[in-house]
Amino acid sequence: MAFLSRASSVVLLAVGASAFPVYVVDQGEPLPVNPSGTAFTSVSKLDDSRVIQCYTDYANSGGAGTCKILSVDGMAVTEDASVVFDAKVTQYINVASFSSSSAVVCYQDHLDTEHLECRYLEVGGSSIEASEPYVVDDVAVGVSFLSVASLTQEVGIVCWSEPLNDLKDRAGVCNKLTLGQGGAIAVGTKTYFDTDFATSDVTVEAFSETSAVVCWSAEGEGECMALVDQGDFAAGSRERFFSGESEAFGGLALVRLTAARGLVCWADGVGENQVDCRSVAVDGSALSYGDAGKVTALPSLYLTADALTEDAALVCYSADPEGAATDAVDFGGRGTCNVVGVVANSSAVGAGPPIEVNSGLTQHMAAASCDDRSAVLCYSDGNSGGGSCRVLSMAETTTSTTGTTTSTETTTATATTTPHTTTQTTTVSGTSTTSLHTTSATSTTSSAHTTTASATAGEPAEDSGSRAPSLLGACAALLAALGVELC
Repeated sequence: MAFLSRASSVVLLAVGASAFPVYVVDQGEPLPVNPSGTAFTSVSKLDDSRVIQCYTDYANSGGAGTCKILSVDGMAVTEDASVVFDAKVTQYINVASFSSSSAVVCYQDHLDTEHLECRYLEVGGSSIEASEPYVVDDVAVGVSFLSVASLTQEVGIVCWSEPLNDLKDRAGVCNKLTLGQGGAIAVGTKTYFDTDFATSDVTVEAFSETSAVVCWSAEGEGECMALVDQGDFAAGSRERFFSGESEAFGGLALVRLTAARGLVCWADGVGENQVDCRSVAVDGSALSYGDAGKVTALPSLYLTADALTEDAALVCYSADPEGAATDAVDFGGRGTCNVVGVVANSSAVGAGPPIEVNSGLTQHMAAASCDDRSAVLCYSDGNSGGGSCRVLSMAETTTSTTGTTTSTETTTATATTTPHTTTQTTTVSGTSTTSLHTTSATSTTSSAHTTTASATAGEPAEDSGSRAPSLLGACAALLAALGVELC
């Protein structure tokens, strides 16, 4: 005799030896930050309790560049300060904090010059002020792929794809940024990271006070390069992490875990467009990768990620179980996140279950860590609609997995069976509360053979208020294999 209900949570996971701990994602209530017209969102950590969020506000002057200071208290996020740094039309915004009281935002001045510009942002306890704009290159126009990072409180780097460059259209370029008195920004000379292919999906991350890593799509080939600060940045060797069929990815994210290790994650931009990650080892100007691990097989866009610990990162994306990733106009993805990390004593990547964090059409996602186990995720609802931010945190289950093929469902099982011996490698965790990471189970098993069950990563993520018929079927099949009768 058994029954199934929605009173508890079950996680079906493939178990292995040398496993990455299975983390789930807890979530706080969303904070509305902009009622409509929110796009090109970027977020960066100021300190353990504050982040800076910048975005284009199409409801203000057709696209005013706006930044806000958000404070985190447990699982709650509140707004402390706001500034319009450019009242004209801005696009392709990216922000990086340099300290708890300063940041740099870079963007395309879409209305006037179409130049790539950067501004210094001075952050107070309840205030934020923007400097005048500094042009990165007075020739290049229409820059649509750019990324900025800080190495120290005074030194940063901006990397971008340069249209109509004399060496190669959309050549890959980086410039050193040095902060001076009064918010001045000195722009260094160009360092090229790719003059062979047209570049897109450019992302850069600092790994130490003197080195950074830039990753990009070289017409569908995913590549990364280490850059070392030697006055200006010197380029290391290029290392390929993926070979694809689409010129641009559906998303690309680079995460620093430690000075010597990180993660690169991507959605490949073709019809399948699954999200994969590889570990990145950084040794001076040399890079190497671990094997690719699947995060989700669902078509995905708007990929973002940031480190939570030295071993794990929050990876978020908009996933559409029924969509085609190549059709970005009609893409109906829901906000989804996994905790992804590197398996202990290995370079392999493992992932926790996908957790739905926004049930509506989700776009322009950006995440930044707060303390060592939580992050703020900001996003816009359908078609650059209202903008919201919420706190997400990682919570460890009692199970480990070497794979990334996981699903979740809410259920309770109580079973009475015949008393003979069972050997099994399936993990079934149930709980009498709504928390995924508090686990208990009541059952007596009875089969005399080994049973293994796992969910596939292609199944959509489930939130705590929805039931997946396919997963209930999987639970029923598992209980039947264990000799449990259902009524």
